[in-house]
Amino acid sequence: MKIRSHLLVLLAGAFLPLMVFAVAITSFSWWQQRKDLELRYLERVRAMTIAFDTEIDGAIRMLRALGLSAEPGEPRKVLVERMRRTLDTQPLWAAVAIGDPAWKDVSAATREVAGTLLPSIDPGTLARARTTRLPAVSGLVRSPEGLYETQIVVPVLRGGAVSAILLAVVEQSSWLKFMSQYPIGNGATMTLLDQDGIVIARTQDNGRWVGKAPAPLLLAKSREMAEGAYRGPGPDGESVYAAHSRSVRWGWTVGTAVPAEIIEAVLLDSSALLAAAAFLSIGLAVLLAFVLSRRIQRPVTALGVSARALAHGDPLPAHPPSSIDEVEEVQEAFDESDALLRERQQRLNEALAAEREARREAEEASHAKDEFLAMLGHELRNPLNAIASAVSVLHYVDPRGAEALRARDIIDRQMVSLRQLVDDLLDVARVTRGRIALHRRPIDLAAIARRTVTMMSASGRLARHRVETDLREAWVDGDETRMEQIVTNLVDNAAKYTQEGGAISVRVRPADGEALLEVQDNGMGIAPALLPRIFDLFTQGERTIDRAQGGLGLGLALVRRLAEMHGGSVDVASGGSGEGATFTLRLPLIAAPPILRPAEAVEPPHAEDKPLKILVVEDNDDGRETLAMMLRLNGHQVHEADSGPGGVASMQAVHPDIAIVDIGLPGFDGYEVARRTRASPETKAVRLVALTGYGQEEDRRNAQAAGFDWFLVKPADMGAISEILTHL
Repeated sequence: MKIRSHLLVLLAGAFLPLMVFAVAITSFSWWQQRKDLELRYLERVRAMTIAFDTEIDGAIRMLRALGLSAEPGEPRKVLVERMRRTLDTQPLWAAVAIGDPAWKDVSAATREVAGTLLPSIDPGTLARARTTRLPAVSGLVRSPEGLYETQIVVPVLRGGAVSAILLAVVEQSSWLKFMSQYPIGNGATMTLLDQDGIVIARTQDNGRWVGKAPAPLLLAKSREMAEGAYRGPGPDGESVYAAHSRSVRWGWTVGTAVPAEIIEAVLLDSSALLAAAAFLSIGLAVLLAFVLSRRIQRPVTALGVSARALAHGDPLPAHPPSSIDEVEEVQEAFDESDALLRERQQRLNEALAAEREARREAEEASHAKDEFLAMLGHELRNPLNAIASAVSVLHYVDPRGAEALRARDIIDRQMVSLRQLVDDLLDVARVTRGRIALHRRPIDLAAIARRTVTMMSASGRLARHRVETDLREAWVDGDETRMEQIVTNLVDNAAKYTQEGGAISVRVRPADGEALLEVQDNGMGIAPALLPRIFDLFTQGERTIDRAQGGLGLGLALVRRLAEMHGGSVDVASGGSGEGATFTLRLPLIAAPPILRPAEAVEPPHAEDKPLKILVVEDNDDGRETLAMMLRLNGHQVHEADSGPGGVASMQAVHPDIAIVDIGLPGFDGYEVARRTRASPETKAVRLVALTGYGQEEDRRNAQAAGFDWFLVKPADMGAISEILTHL
């Protein structure tokens, strides 16, 4: 065997452990990530296509450089020697040749012994290169010796005309070795097709497929689309996962396929088997490399050591100087490759780490979403069940009796719960998207806490607990409504997770330029693993199946965001489960404002109530009828419409004092109803109330721009409607 053959065997032995390890890792990865198979195989063939394109482009650049270095009239011996040096730097090439445009006068350098026939050239590829004056790559052709090969043809242009043709011949086996350098997975097959869909090389059963059409699935899909991933029948009828990618520049296609049974079989001992095979392969590879390396001369042995180090990812050893220029050039190439591989491996490791972190975050987000939907269903069903039961009671009892009164009270309370639930959801959405505008002014945080605790105690929400307060004046620049929301959420959270009879302490004090609000309880406490995520959306402590604590895990997330919007922060401390928890809100402290003398209250004039002519425009029959019924019970004259056009027509016919208009209407929306009402001289004085399920700030602006006087969010609050009617 020649030294070149020994080096190839040595490199193959060095690469074997990496290939076995890659197969084991790929098989295990496929077993865990079947849903990502198609995308991953598609990315793999894309990368392989890029590798082939890069190899061909590099060969073209080398041929062009060789063509530019060839001077007219240069001695053939010099030209052949230059081509031979070029050939030694291209391990995939079997031969390189240069000839006139008609390919009559040809000079060549080959890897075979003297006397070998000059390489022939594919006529079609030659004609394409001469016609386009651009490089051309052949499909799979057969040489006079009967070997399969591919050809890279580059025209040499001088004075705008083709003066010579350069040819690089790559044997089919070289492409197979090139493909074998890239791990493709356990049981997977990679296939390289030429422009006509003929197999150039195949990593399995290469001799059976080379020069023939590939499996029908790969052939059909490669002609149907430039790239894709799919599942279907393999060459022998078995199910496979397959992917392919076609080179845009050269038309070659790289395809890969893996039997489905390898991916989908659940083998408990596969990891141990693959590990044993990997260690055995490593041992055999090391032994084979050691035996073969003893047969190679000292400078080439040094190259083998460098090759093994490069294959295993180890630092390249110091190598003795060599008198062979080619050995020095190869060693320098090894040094450059080592630096590039380490850089690429580092980028790959970083990308894999980022992918694992992104997958973990996505799984956590999906789990949180599922839990949130379950909690939302529970929180919605409880008040709906109570309302449904109370409505059923009203069907069977005296409307004026005590049972009817209790049923109506239940409906009122549960409607408040539902409205609060929807408001919490909307608040979180608005705060997260930065859609809440703060109306800030100097306020005493202690006064806010005192008023909030008093209201919560009066409503019975703190009746099961002992509440202690220590409230010292601490002024902040804040939105009073949002400050009350923060205090309510923190105290309500403490009440939820504190057993009956437990203690809750609310303290406000100034400290080191900050206003501190501390809410402490001796309840269930917080597990250490939950502490870092306690302020995330939908995060809650451990719940029993009855979910006695209630809630959606929104309150603390809302507290943190509102605190940040005020330039402050919130944190929590807990000794663990059963040790209680302390939440601390920190806001920038400001100086107390000067005491202002309150203006004398002016008693608003009282007007006698009078019946109004009211138009209700609502496409929901039940909602429209119940609202109209309530208005009629209050003595008003009510007219109804169920669409946008119907609402405008009723405006013209009835001339109401006030119209309550839904936004989402058939025909055209409530905005258009308002615009047409204001545009008509007969109805422009009608007062308009928007009643809608859309409660964003943008919806309010749109309603005001359309001509509405008031804006109410569903469900209809009869108290708010009564205030508007009283004002009118």
